[in-house]
Amino acid sequence: MIHWKSKGLFIVLVLFALIFSSVSIVNHYIFRTYAYDLGINNNAIYDYAHFRFNDCMLLQPQFKNLLSDHFSLLIIPVSFLYYITGSYTLILFQIFMILAGGVGVYIYFLEKFSNRKTALLAIIHFYVIWGVYGALAYDYHDNVIGTMLVPWLFVFLAREDLKKSAILILLIIVCKENVALWATFICLGLSISYRKNKRVRNFLLKASLTCIIYFVFIVKIVMPSFATENRQYLHFNFSAIGKSPTEIMENLRNNPALPLKLFFINQIHNPKAEGWEMDDIKLELYLAILFSGGLLWLRKPQFILMLVPVLLQKVYNDDVGKWGLNYHYCIEFVPILTLGAFTVLGEILNPKKQFIYQMVLVLATVFMTAKSLDSRKSLWYKGKNHRFYTKAHYVRDFDISDVYRTLDKIPANARLSAQSPIVPHVAFRDYIYLFPEVKDAEYIILNEMEDPYPYEERQAITDRINELKASPEWELFSQEGPVYLFKKK
Repeated sequence: MIHWKSKGLFIVLVLFALIFSSVSIVNHYIFRTYAYDLGINNNAIYDYAHFRFNDCMLLQPQFKNLLSDHFSLLIIPVSFLYYITGSYTLILFQIFMILAGGVGVYIYFLEKFSNRKTALLAIIHFYVIWGVYGALAYDYHDNVIGTMLVPWLFVFLAREDLKKSAILILLIIVCKENVALWATFICLGLSISYRKNKRVRNFLLKASLTCIIYFVFIVKIVMPSFATENRQYLHFNFSAIGKSPTEIMENLRNNPALPLKLFFINQIHNPKAEGWEMDDIKLELYLAILFSGGLLWLRKPQFILMLVPVLLQKVYNDDVGKWGLNYHYCIEFVPILTLGAFTVLGEILNPKKQFIYQMVLVLATVFMTAKSLDSRKSLWYKGKNHRFYTKAHYVRDFDISDVYRTLDKIPANARLSAQSPIVPHVAFRDYIYLFPEVKDAEYIILNEMEDPYPYEERQAITDRINELKASPEWELFSQEGPVYLFKKK
């Protein structure tokens, strides 16, 4: 086996560990993480670490078990780390897994081409892709963890170590139910790459069948068993193609070109949504893919096949927020872009040309990422959460120490209602509600300078603070600057 450790790899890992931390850890420290989804997941690992199912307190009454929303099992063994790393547990885990995914890319290409420069440029390419920063800037998500295991699947398949490959596939599919559907197509694409190796090819075909069976079983049988009565799978939102299999078939019969059209058209009939243009969001996604190495997939179409379900669930979706570059919805592109592009470029026989093309690809990807961080068509983009290279990313328009002093005054087991950016910091308790939901809360914490979600204006928070001050049921327990802590009388 090739010795893969090097000074260059160490420098790259340290550099990007600092960059990734400056996005995620800073965001959490200055209250730019949210109830949806870090707060939900922090509350889940609190329950798992106490050996019980998560009652999905922040999403009740829609859900009474988090597994009925997304069937994610891999955070269960990680949950016990919260005793050490607290509310940063899942953020640190996510950063670690992204770094580990890059190491998998490095080892794969080092062993495949015996070229340290190719391997080093590949891991840099992996770390600079825009999809990484969208995920880091927006809390924690299980599909990021599953995605970062994919490069290691490539490593063990290349070594023809099918036992470890099977373990990797199992870990990937239990990360999240829809990741199992994606894994079906990954295995199909890889079976094309290994079509001349009967042993590996047949293993991958069987693995693909197993993944799709697992997906159907979890979505149709297991998740409904955890769901509230009459609750359907929440994440099938593709009314443009059809609301049911029967309707899909009817639409395809009447409009055979519809599946292709939906890749390009704005299926939300109103050309604007809440004042934002929507027509160019899909084009922005495609340009980012092409300039970051997707064009090279034409030489290896199996890499296109690997992303079929990811693309469909993005551009067919009723939720325009999923179409573009935002959030964690692009993370699956990251390993496939790097693995596909550098596989093609690594097969160029002229070493000088090979290095030049790889450098051009890395620089083009850096350009696309920088451009997408500075401005984008995607709706609801929060630049301050992403732009780690600007001063605005590191500051808030209020003193965060006021918030931390107030948090210290809340009893650890108190029933609490809090604003969305505060929830992830206080979710390790049995009863936690997203304000304005109060229910049986004993304390309410509000920051009138903070994101007012689900209200549209900050004035709504100020109005609620004044109402609580005048209420006979609540007393003002503490005020630190713009941060108010109310206690039930």
